[in-house]
Amino acid sequence: MEKFVVLISYACLFSVVLCDDLHLIEPKPGQCFDTYTENQPIYLGRIPRACIRKLRDQKDCVGLRTKNNETIVLECKGSRTSKTLDPGCYRIIDKDGSDGVVCQKYMKRRGCEVITTPSNLNIEVYCHPVLGGDASVIVVKDNKPRRERRSKIHDANFSA
Repeated sequence: MEKFVVLISYACLFSVVLCDDLHLIEPKPGQCFDTYTENQPIYLGRIPRACIRKLRDQKDCVGLRTKNNETIVLECKGSRTSKTLDPGCYRIIDKDGSDGVVCQKYMKRRGCEVITTPSNLNIEVYCHPVLGGDASVIVVKDNKPRRERRSKIHDANFSA
């Protein structure tokens, strides 16, 4: 009986964790998403973005064009494609013009859903809220020499 309860518990946990709904991209022009590579330093205010727009080279389609000249086709009106893609998966045309498919995935380390392109560019589709803190707070190190920082702290402590 205990094994059965444990098995049911694992099945429930599996369905909650792995079958959770993705936050699919709504194909609304003007919506923008942060893009980055894994080892790229993040400079506040200078994160490249990919925005949804009408695609000139694809008739009646909207999608994202990345800084690496990759195009993710989100929706084409009136178009019947030969194969239907799973929810969260999109057609991608890379800079060489070859077609492929990319899918959203959950990046546990960042707590975000991302699409990773063939050029290893991550497009951040949705980030889950963090309980008990603000996920958008980034600690930025001061580049001043250690002596200057120490003297400012020392002055602040003794002037109070």
